[in-house]
Amino acid sequence: MTAREILLEHRGNLVNHGEIEAMIEFAKLHVARALKKASEEGKVHQHSRDYTIGRKSKIIRQKTEVYEVDRDSILNAYDLDLIK
Repeated sequence: MTAREILLEHRGNLVNHGEIEAMIEFAKLHVARALKKASEEGKVHQHSRDYTIGRKSKIIRQKTEVYEVDRDSILNAYDLDLIK
C-alpha cells in the first residue's frame, strides 16, 4: 500500500502532495533506522553437524560447520514503538 492510498483511504480526496511526501520521508527514515539496528544486533549461531555420505563400499563421515541466522534477533532489533 502506498502513502497516497493510505491518505485517500483515511481522508478521501482531501490529500495534498506535501503530506504524501512527508509520509514517504517518515517511512524511509524508520526503515533505514530499522535496517541499521538489525545489522548491528542480528546474531549468527555456529554449530557442527556430522554427515555420513555413501554406500557400504565407501562411506565418508564428515563434520561440517553450519551457520544459522537468528531470525528473531533481526525481527526484534527495532522497537516498533519508536514509530509515532
